[in-house]
Amino acid sequence: MMPIIFLLCTQSTLGKEIHYELQSKGNIKHLDSVFFGHNGVEGHYWKDANFITGLSRINNQFIRIPGGTQSNYWDWKRGKFTRKKIGVAWVAAKNPARVKIKDYAKAIHKSSITPIFVLNMLTSNLKKQVSALKKFQRYGVRIQFVELGNEFYQDIPDHLSRYPTVDDYLDEAESYVAKLRTTFPGVKIAVIGNTRERNYDRGNSWNKALAKRNLAGADAVTMHIYGFNGEQVTRPPIAISDAQVLKFPEQEIMIEKLVQKPNDVIEVWEKFFRNDFAVNTPVWVTEFGILWLNRYDDISGLWIHGLQNIILAFHLMHIESTELLTQHAYIGNNNFGHLFANQNTFFTKTNGVLTTEKYGFTAKGYQIDLLQKFLDHATSIEPQALSSIGQKIDTSANNVLASMAVRESGKSLLLINTGEDSVKINLPEGFEDFHGQTVYANPLQRVRDSDDVHRESLSNKLNPLVIQPYSVSLLSK
Repeated sequence: MMPIIFLLCTQSTLGKEIHYELQSKGNIKHLDSVFFGHNGVEGHYWKDANFITGLSRINNQFIRIPGGTQSNYWDWKRGKFTRKKIGVAWVAAKNPARVKIKDYAKAIHKSSITPIFVLNMLTSNLKKQVSALKKFQRYGVRIQFVELGNEFYQDIPDHLSRYPTVDDYLDEAESYVAKLRTTFPGVKIAVIGNTRERNYDRGNSWNKALAKRNLAGADAVTMHIYGFNGEQVTRPPIAISDAQVLKFPEQEIMIEKLVQKPNDVIEVWEKFFRNDFAVNTPVWVTEFGILWLNRYDDISGLWIHGLQNIILAFHLMHIESTELLTQHAYIGNNNFGHLFANQNTFFTKTNGVLTTEKYGFTAKGYQIDLLQKFLDHATSIEPQALSSIGQKIDTSANNVLASMAVRESGKSLLLINTGEDSVKINLPEGFEDFHGQTVYANPLQRVRDSDDVHRESLSNKLNPLVIQPYSVSLLSK
């Protein structure tokens, strides 16, 4: 087998250059054939030929359908929402076209992607959901992964009406698990888990009930793990130019805070999770990302926001209990999307026009694209420690995240530089002959198209390899 190494570097060429060598941490994680994917999108995209072609970019990965909250209101048979007023009204308003099972199946076959089905346990019933999955099966789609609803722990009227208590949900879930196992042998099933402390008892008692009742017989628990961008903007939200963003007076504090935030998110989540679940409880992270809460749109969609997402993904993918990892979302705006939904999905107040390329990469997309290539067909991943040449390992003394992937065809190395200094790395034995790519930008650069990002090829002539600040690099052999 050959290895793949992925390097994420966040340091800049403006500072000093640090020289490192890689050393194995020894904690190898073995992966199933499908591990990484994307949260699905509003229905009408599934009838767009360009969208279907774009799905081929994530070949051998998975997509969650119909998506998140919209799954609780989706009618598979009619190819539309069960009612006009739903928990995500804006999604319903943007989806006049019907998208039926045959449309999903066509896209799945053309793109060779694996679906995770999120069943509608809110406004539908077991009989209808099983019938829909059987129809997918008749179209040649394998029923491999199933989620039992979406985020019912939230105390909103629709959820409280259908499932007043967590035990009401688990009673229903047990019926679903039993029926799904007899109808679709080998199917893997996950129940909904709560990710963080809530300000209401129902949410805070949710996980304890799941653990007590053995996940209602399911195989795993879902988690939706989000961080906040962490920016504290004191001025009013005014229209500002790219140049003004780049001169943001508190940029050093903001960048440092944004880089640290994903680490804080993981620490808080793991502590909360272990309060109720055993360490080896299988987890499907079916949504992760960075939330935008302060609404100061003048500094959204920056390269540093994409970097936050890949740092979060890096930590999540190395947690042993993580069985599936799903970013939110495949199509969207500059805050959430992997790809831009259209030419006007940079939700920013500016003194100029911000045009985006439909289905073009966002800041997050450019970086996550290398991550999913790193994980493609990988059978195992192993985080790497970096030590200064001639010194003892000190993982707290550098800003580079590194991981090695092994697949039948070779190895890859992923490097993520999260700091302001460039980093020189002695490549490990076996990487005398490699090919690779790196992407980087000013951390405060608004990313609308390829002109805003540096994309460079890497060759085997570069050893030691110099990694740019705030960069993601992928090397394969």
